[in-house]
Amino acid sequence: MNNPTHEDFHYICKELKILENCKIKDIFKSRNFYVFKFDDKKLVISKNFCCLSDLPEFEKRDNFCEFLLKKLKNKKLITLYQHEKDKILILEFSKYKVILEFIGKGNIILCDKNDEIISVLYKREFKDRRLLPKEKYLFPPKKKINISAKCEENISKKIENLYIKSKNKIILENQLKTLKKYKEEEERSRKIANLLLNEEIRKIVDEYKKTKNKKLVKKVEDNLIYLEIDNFVFPVPLDKDIKKYITEKFNESKKFRNKYIKTKEWLGKKQEKNKTERKEKRKEWYEQFRYFYTSNNLLVIAGKDAESNEKIIKKYCKKNDLVFHAHIPGSPFGVLRSNGKKIQEDDIKEAAQFIGCYSRFWVSRLGIADVYYIYPEQVSKKISGGYLKKGSFMIYGKKNFLKVELKLGIGVTEDFEVIVGPENSIKKHSKYYIFLVPGSDEGKKLSDKIKNRLIEKAKKEDKKKIKEINPDIFLKFVPFGKGEVV
Repeated sequence: MNNPTHEDFHYICKELKILENCKIKDIFKSRNFYVFKFDDKKLVISKNFCCLSDLPEFEKRDNFCEFLLKKLKNKKLITLYQHEKDKILILEFSKYKVILEFIGKGNIILCDKNDEIISVLYKREFKDRRLLPKEKYLFPPKKKINISAKCEENISKKIENLYIKSKNKIILENQLKTLKKYKEEEERSRKIANLLLNEEIRKIVDEYKKTKNKKLVKKVEDNLIYLEIDNFVFPVPLDKDIKKYITEKFNESKKFRNKYIKTKEWLGKKQEKNKTERKEKRKEWYEQFRYFYTSNNLLVIAGKDAESNEKIIKKYCKKNDLVFHAHIPGSPFGVLRSNGKKIQEDDIKEAAQFIGCYSRFWVSRLGIADVYYIYPEQVSKKISGGYLKKGSFMIYGKKNFLKVELKLGIGVTEDFEVIVGPENSIKKHSKYYIFLVPGSDEGKKLSDKIKNRLIEKAKKEDKKKIKEINPDIFLKFVPFGKGEVV
């Protein structure tokens, strides 16, 4: 791969997700590559790309490798992701981040969890940032987006998807034709064998061999005579024993029957696999929580219970993120992840509305909720002379309150994946959507209402795909299992 694009790195990142939860065992240099060994897998890093490989461990460790290994040996990789749409991958460990830059001459940067640079492969100074130890790591400044290029990128993605779908369709169509051919050949061979079992027809063949009598003989070609019985023409070899030929035809029929069965089984599995692939996708780390993307494409995660609340704050809350909580007992904690971007007012409002909807304000039927946000450093597990149960935290300092409307959207994307989110988010990320407010509908009654309303809104060609969605999926997104479609 000579000059991979940011889109290539999107797919590289997907492939490398297999490294999550693996531990670093070794770091070494092999020719012009740096190699991170995770358990039984090796991540090979070049200046402009990276991949999984079985590169042999015959090279040396330089000082940079030794330093990285000292910090990272036996550390578990928590998550690996691409920074926005840049050619930058981030490997997050409990105390450290390894940032792989595949721009310019490439670079490997080791940071602490607060993004302070600890060590860097190539020390560099730019107009907008400095890649030096003890400096704050900053991502490269954004280039102005070329709108036409952006459109071209979106079109390319759609063309790629259409190509894959068309390719699969052609394969299936060809196999269906093959299936039909095997069935026809099976029936033809069996019919020839059964006809030749008839003594009268065998006599015709024997008579031709002796007298060249062409009764019922359609044509003669080399060592074959073609008989015509009830408009069915078939060959009989003159140089073979007729009984052996009958056996051959029965065996041939069985052979085509077996091919037919195997092809039919393959088709069934392929169609089932395609169906499953449409319904299922590899789970991302954040799918263990409640989550949505804001209208500005920032990720918001929220706890489902005490254990996930604990996990969100301790493991996934970073320095520049915001923490959300409703001003009512039993509220989930939520985190608006900045991911290197500036958090906008719209993001804050949407995150607050999401947390409010999944708090006990929803069942209070008030229609509004009081939600506050704070900074990560204001959240603590420490309390003097006491003990905080799992999922509970002490909040210190000022709380920034917002009053939000309890209104939640449920929608389906272009790929007919069911998603949830506040109004502005769901409008941006969904193809079709409905809104819920607190109410008394529940169970099958509510899920059917959601599904039927989405079917009503869908275009004719999309209605069937929405009908295929299990209505129970919608209920998973309904706060406390109750609500009203508006």
